[in-house]
Amino acid sequence: MLFLDENILKFESAVAFKSHFCVLEDDKSPNTYAIMQRLKRQLMMKYRDEEKVDRMLKHKKPSIIAKDANGKPQYRNLDELQRLIAPYSFRVLKKDCLDLPPKIYERRYIELNTQQRSVYNQLRDEFVAEYADEIMSAPMAMTRLMRLQQITGGFFKTEGGDTIALGKVNPKIECMLEILEDCTGKVLIWARFKEELKLILTTLKDAYGINSAVGYWGDISNKDKDLNKNRFTNDPECRYFVSQQRSGGTGLDGLQVADTEIYVSNPFSLIDRLQSEDRAHRSGSEMHKKVLIFDIEAVDTLDRKIIDSLIAKKELADEVVGDAPTKWV
Repeated sequence: MLFLDENILKFESAVAFKSHFCVLEDDKSPNTYAIMQRLKRQLMMKYRDEEKVDRMLKHKKPSIIAKDANGKPQYRNLDELQRLIAPYSFRVLKKDCLDLPPKIYERRYIELNTQQRSVYNQLRDEFVAEYADEIMSAPMAMTRLMRLQQITGGFFKTEGGDTIALGKVNPKIECMLEILEDCTGKVLIWARFKEELKLILTTLKDAYGINSAVGYWGDISNKDKDLNKNRFTNDPECRYFVSQQRSGGTGLDGLQVADTEIYVSNPFSLIDRLQSEDRAHRSGSEMHKKVLIFDIEAVDTLDRKIIDSLIAKKELADEVVGDAPTKWV
């Protein structure tokens, strides 16, 4: 909207925009207090002057979106936002242009193995974990979220940067193989981390043959990625396309030969999720009766938080653009 005309939304800053359309926590909320105390400690280490630090903090109060009793972010004035953007937007939906098959979602639940659960609980509760005489620490919240998700995928990232498998049996990989037993067509398999992708690819080649699967992620050269994509699209023997959502989820055509998608792990990005889903649900997917989409969720872990976050973002997007709520994931 700013690119089109700075007067469309009538807000001079992102902060003002957020304050108008979001329900924000007040200055005395526990979250705000904790952030301000942490920031004060950091500034005191640098300036050693409490009066100066207090003056600086007056201009650094965080804008935290409040959540309701179910943990969903709270917004307001969305009808006003719809009216503001309506004269400048025009949408044509896939369902109005193409006769695509329905998306069918299914969630598969797994339990972490003993080693995963022990390390996961340690890191969640104490911000540090030990396994095989190695240490993993994550004092920062964003790092901790990433490390916890890596653990659900079966991997322990040491302080030295090495990766250790947690246990002999990876529950998510076992669940993936169970799903594939009932799949007769081609399959897209998505995961966030390279360790997961490499293990998935190796497992598939061991189970179904060296030519059964191809990979598509950052470590693979552009030339090889193109070759792998073309192999998956055109070679009947190549049934499995293994990729990161961000790497292979946007802009690739030809993947609609698949009628099944499996999400071994998800990023927090809604656009990456939606774009990756639609690699198998676009013009050309009419050849299928349906597109099956599986999510593998480790119970009592961050997996649920990530999926719930994606659902909340999708619901908000639907509301802002005026779409009816849809059951998703």
